[in-house]
Amino acid sequence: MSQENVEIVRRGNDAFNRGDFERFAESLHPDIEFRDLAHAADAPETLRGAQALPSLMSEWRESFDEFRAEISEYIDAGDHVVCVTRWTGRGKASGAVVDVAQVDVY
Repeated sequence: MSQENVEIVRRGNDAFNRGDFERFAESLHPDIEFRDLAHAADAPETLRGAQALPSLMSEWRESFDEFRAEISEYIDAGDHVVCVTRWTGRGKASGAVVDVAQVDVY
Protein backbone atom coordinates (compact mmCIF):
# COMPACT_ATOMS: atom_id res chain seq x y z
CA MET A 1 0.00 0.00 0.00
CA SER A 2 2.85 2.44 0.71
CA GLN A 3 4.06 2.69 -2.91
CA GLU A 4 0.44 3.31 -3.86
CA ASN A 5 0.41 6.17 -1.33
CA VAL A 6 3.53 7.66 -2.93
CA GLU A 7 1.79 7.61 -6.32
CA ILE A 8 -1.33 9.26 -4.87
CA VAL A 9 0.78 12.08 -3.39
CA ARG A 10 2.72 12.44 -6.66
CA ARG A 11 -0.50 12.72 -8.72
CA GLY A 12 -1.98 15.19 -6.23
CA ASN A 13 1.13 17.38 -6.35
CA ASP A 14 1.16 17.31 -10.15
CA ALA A 15 -2.49 18.42 -10.20
CA PHE A 16 -1.78 21.18 -7.67
CA ASN A 17 1.11 22.53 -9.74
CA ARG A 18 -1.14 22.60 -12.83
CA GLY A 19 -3.80 24.49 -10.88
CA ASP A 20 -6.22 21.59 -11.29
CA PHE A 21 -7.79 21.78 -7.83
CA GLU A 22 -10.64 19.43 -8.74
CA ARG A 23 -8.15 16.66 -9.58
CA PHE A 24 -6.09 17.61 -6.50
CA ALA A 25 -9.20 17.20 -4.29
CA GLU A 26 -9.81 13.76 -5.81
CA SER A 27 -6.44 12.63 -4.43
CA LEU A 28 -7.51 13.47 -0.85
CA HIS A 29 -9.34 11.26 1.61
CA PRO A 30 -12.81 12.79 2.31
CA ASP A 31 -11.98 13.05 6.04
CA ILE A 32 -8.51 14.56 5.61
CA GLU A 33 -7.08 16.61 8.47
CA PHE A 34 -4.49 19.12 7.29
CA ARG A 35 -2.19 20.68 9.90
CA ASP A 36 0.08 23.55 8.89
CA LEU A 37 2.48 24.28 11.73
CA ALA A 38 3.86 27.29 9.81
CA HIS A 39 0.49 28.70 8.75
CA ALA A 40 -0.09 32.34 7.80
CA ALA A 41 -1.54 34.61 10.47
CA ASP A 42 -4.89 34.76 8.65
CA ALA A 43 -5.13 30.99 8.08
CA PRO A 44 -6.14 28.28 10.52
CA GLU A 45 -3.58 25.73 11.72
CA THR A 46 -5.96 22.83 11.10
CA LEU A 47 -8.40 22.22 8.24
CA ARG A 48 -10.75 19.27 7.96
CA GLY A 49 -12.42 17.75 4.93
CA ALA A 50 -11.36 17.23 1.34
CA GLN A 51 -12.82 20.54 0.11
CA ALA A 52 -11.19 22.76 2.75
CA LEU A 53 -7.62 22.23 1.55
CA PRO A 54 -8.15 23.00 -2.16
CA SER A 55 -10.03 26.13 -1.10
CA LEU A 56 -7.02 27.30 0.93
CA MET A 57 -4.60 26.46 -1.86
CA SER A 58 -6.77 28.33 -4.34
CA GLU A 59 -6.45 31.40 -2.09
CA TRP A 60 -2.67 30.97 -2.15
CA ARG A 61 -2.75 30.83 -5.96
CA GLU A 62 -4.80 34.05 -6.00
CA SER A 63 -2.13 35.77 -3.88
CA PHE A 64 0.98 34.41 -5.61
CA ASP A 65 2.19 34.10 -9.18
CA GLU A 66 3.86 30.83 -10.12
CA PHE A 67 3.05 29.22 -6.76
CA ARG A 68 4.40 25.68 -6.84
CA ALA A 69 5.37 22.77 -4.63
CA GLU A 70 8.48 21.15 -6.08
CA ILE A 71 8.98 17.79 -4.37
CA SER A 72 12.56 16.59 -4.73
CA GLU A 73 12.12 13.37 -2.76
CA TYR A 74 9.22 11.07 -1.93
CA ILE A 75 10.00 8.81 1.01
CA ASP A 76 7.87 5.72 1.56
CA ALA A 77 7.26 5.64 5.32
CA GLY A 78 4.67 2.87 5.58
CA ASP A 79 1.28 4.51 6.08
CA HIS A 80 2.83 7.93 5.46
CA VAL A 81 4.70 9.62 2.65
CA VAL A 82 7.42 12.08 3.63
CA CYS A 83 8.25 14.70 1.01
CA VAL A 84 11.19 17.06 0.77
CA THR A 85 9.44 20.09 -0.70
CA ARG A 86 10.40 23.52 -1.98
CA TRP A 87 7.46 25.96 -2.06
CA THR A 88 8.02 28.89 -4.41
CA GLY A 89 6.08 31.85 -5.73
CA ARG A 90 5.97 35.64 -6.02
CA GLY A 91 3.43 37.88 -4.33
CA LYS A 92 1.08 39.35 -6.94
CA ALA A 93 0.65 42.66 -5.10
CA SER A 94 4.07 43.00 -3.46
CA GLY A 95 6.38 41.13 -5.81
CA ALA A 96 7.92 39.50 -2.71
CA VAL A 97 9.57 36.17 -3.45
CA VAL A 98 8.57 33.07 -1.51
CA ASP A 99 11.12 30.27 -1.42
CA VAL A 100 10.63 27.87 1.48
CA ALA A 101 12.19 24.46 1.90
CA GLN A 102 10.40 22.11 4.26
CA VAL A 103 9.44 18.52 4.88
CA ASP A 104 5.78 17.59 4.45
CA VAL A 105 4.15 14.40 5.75
CA TYR A 106 1.11 12.90 4.03
